[in-house]
Amino acid sequence: MKIKRLLLVVTLIVSPFILSSCSGSDEAENRIEAAKVVESRSNEDLLNDLYLASDGDIESLSRILQVTPSSINRLRNGKTVATAKFEEK
Repeated sequence: MKIKRLLLVVTLIVSPFILSSCSGSDEAENRIEAAKVVESRSNEDLLNDLYLASDGDIESLSRILQVTPSSINRLRNGKTVATAKFEEK
């Protein structure tokens, strides 16, 4: 869940800069659409997006998510599934 929130926050921060020419209502609609996309994605997909956004810096990503780097690698490679505690993060 924290991964989804983190990606949502990143999306919400970046979208105004990309969509600065849009009107207020268009911007709100785009934010809602971005939130729907984030909520529909799997934990593995979101983790892979965060991995790419961090330029592959697993150590930093593991500190942010408060997990070990090996846990991130196992989740990304599909060798394990996210626990409820991890999804909350």
